Amino acid sequence: SAMDGEQARHIEAMLLESNVILEAFGNAKTMRNDNSSRFGKYIRLLYSSDCHLVGAETEHFLLERSRLMNVEEGERNYHIFYQLCEGLEDEAQLREYRLEDGAEAFRMCGMGGELRACESVDDAKDFNDTCAALRQLGVNDEELSCIFRLLACMLHIGNLDFKESEVLQDGSVMPCAILSGVFDVDKIAELLGVVATNFRAALCKRVITSGRGSMSVKSLTRAECLHNAGGLVKHLYSHLFGWLIRKINFEHGVKQMVGSTKFIGILDIFGFEIMRHNSFEQLCINFTNEALQQQFNQHEFV
Repeated sequence: SAMDGEQARHIEAMLLESNVILEAFGNAKTMRNDNSSRFGKYIRLLYSSDCHLVGAETEHFLLERSRLMNVEEGERNYHIFYQLCEGLEDEAQLREYRLEDGAEAFRMCGMGGELRACESVDDAKDFNDTCAALRQLGVNDEELSCIFRLLACMLHIGNLDFKESEVLQDGSVMPCAILSGVFDVDKIAELLGVVATNFRAALCKRVITSGRGSMSVKSLTRAECLHNAGGLVKHLYSHLFGWLIRKINFEHGVKQMVGSTKFIGILDIFGFEIMRHNSFEQLCINFTNEALQQQFNQHEFV
């Protein structure tokens, strides 16, 4: 029917828009590819009993969170960070989030020594396309500025450094001091909506609870503080990515698929990769991808 055709066209349009978003947040320039997907996804296209497309559902696997804090020479972090720095034009937001100096002001953007994906990529134009796709998927202005704010906070957290803790003459420990980047740490806390003193304490201290329920506070070393800040960036980014996937699924009409049994499944995962420096995380990604591929072949084909 005409209505079924209209719904199928809407879902197709939404799938194309969602691809723009997933590439911005999930793809990066690597040594092998200027637009490499750094996560796995499984899309199910759902059909009604009379074979009309009625919905789509996206699942994601293994977002490469290690890339947020560590990339190889000649590579970039996720596209969205460069898009935001080059494409955000609202002067009030640029000032509020302290992004006026561009991507080169941030360690997370410059650690691979590459600020451009390639000559043919225009980050500012891609940012406008990403924003248009987000709006198309029902992201309102308030949610959009929340996304920008979170991304800016991650960039600023990535710029934090710490002065090593000191043992004083009386034996007490002077905890690590936070050395702010281009942005004061209290301002980052304000943008995140958390209490500044709690935020500072969470970055520099660890609360240890004994089996009897007593609690003690341990000051962290500089290396532990940096690891902590990196962990927070990874946590924030993976939650933002998960929220975007849920938003995409909602717009794809997942609610209407109850009772739909016919589907076409498309699995898109990264292949086995060998890097210049192979982390434990890379081993886990390689192993899991091989296991996923085997499981998919066994389940779908054999």
